[in-house]
Amino acid sequence: MTTPTLADLGLISFFLSPRALKPGRRRVHLAIPPVAPLSHSAIVAQDVSVVVCDETGEGGRRPMATILLIDDEESVRMLFQVALARAGYRVLTAENGKHGLRLLEHQAVDLIFVDIFMPEMDGLELIPLLRKTRPATKIIAISGGSGKMNHLDTAKYLGADDTLMKPFSHQELLDAVSSQLGQPDPASGS
Repeated sequence: MTTPTLADLGLISFFLSPRALKPGRRRVHLAIPPVAPLSHSAIVAQDVSVVVCDETGEGGRRPMATILLIDDEESVRMLFQVALARAGYRVLTAENGKHGLRLLEHQAVDLIFVDIFMPEMDGLELIPLLRKTRPATKIIAISGGSGKMNHLDTAKYLGADDTLMKPFSHQELLDAVSSQLGQPDPASGS
């Protein structure tokens, strides 16, 4: 008899190998507990987004909130996609601020997660631009922290509606999303 893996137990787990870590980066681990079977259809399009629609069971579809995650770490983007799509949200991702702005030219979103430290255009440059061009869209800044300065406080000052310090739990992520969107977590059925 073999020992069951995390996948066998219904947990999704992702680890970066030590060789894959860049200097100054931390290991990322997220375990997502199993939830009731979902009645969702998911389509992965051009490795950029996951589109989720909730079947109402009455021949119709309930509109899902669209969330954009802007983060340079591929592992973080994958984890957010899995966690938020399983919770019933439509998820778009971008690897930096410039790519995020290009996506926003063609996509309406309800909530944007912005990492603070990214190449090309960091979150502290991006948040004021987002606030100016999309004043009604909610913004949550995320960071693992660096140095003595609290960059998440700066992000709030620049216009972020909320902040999350990495690492955070699956439930903290879902709570922040539902709080900003003013709606219950779609996976909870409430």
